[in-house]
Amino acid sequence: MCRWHHSGFDLDTGEIVKWCEALNEDGTSAGMEILGDISKNRAPLHLIPCREEDGYIWVGFD
Repeated sequence: MCRWHHSGFDLDTGEIVKWCEALNEDGTSAGMEILGDISKNRAPLHLIPCREEDGYIWVGFD
C-alpha cells in the first residue's frame, strides 16, 4: 500500500490491486502536492529480486 496515494500492489507480481483512492480532485496527493498529478502514472511495480540472509538484505540488479 502506497502511503501517499493509497494504491495497492501485489508484491509477488507487481500488478495493481487498487489505484489512487485517496487523491485530491486535481490528481495530487494530500501533503505531496509538489509531485503534481500522479493519477495518470498508473503502472505495475518493477520488482527487484531480494532476500534477507544473516541479518543483511541482498538486492539483485540486472
